[in-house]
Amino acid sequence: MTIKKRTISIIIILLAVISLFLLKIKSGFIPIPIWLRHSINLIVAPKNLYKPIVFDKFHFWEKGFTNTYLLKPKYLDSYDISIFSERGDLPVNFKFKGSIRVDFFEKGNLISQGVLNSIVNALYANNDMKHYKKISLGEFKVPLKGKYVKDISVKLTVLEPDEKLKKYEDSIKLYIAVSSVP
Repeated sequence: MTIKKRTISIIIILLAVISLFLLKIKSGFIPIPIWLRHSINLIVAPKNLYKPIVFDKFHFWEKGFTNTYLLKPKYLDSYDISIFSERGDLPVNFKFKGSIRVDFFEKGNLISQGVLNSIVNALYANNDMKHYKKISLGEFKVPLKGKYVKDISVKLTVLEPDEKLKKYEDSIKLYIAVSSVP
């Protein structure tokens, strides 16, 4: 075998090993911290990375309103729980005044709880710095509690309603998807 053929063979084998390693990293077989996975997903974003795993009408303005959602995360990553405006008409001076209890379950067993009561980050509406399209109220990481969970659900309960959101009732949705914030 000549030096040129040997060099080409080594390069092909090296590329195959690197490709296999990257595939295993993306699919979750190698234990990599979520922050690093999130960074990798932001740099090499799959086409459906930001497709929501929950997109549903939710009554943020109704005290006691509760709904439970089965989560089917495709990626081990950080996820946002957000208010999404289909019209992109939430004003930039909007402040969330409610509180929502968040209960996470694995196979029906409570594994984590929290309360969402303020805006964590926001995404402007397209070409409009006066309105938001999405307002994130909180974040969670998959896997939850340091282990991979397949049968996870989240129960959201409005403890204190934000009655200002009633005005946007026909355009806002609960939106849970991979976080777009590094």
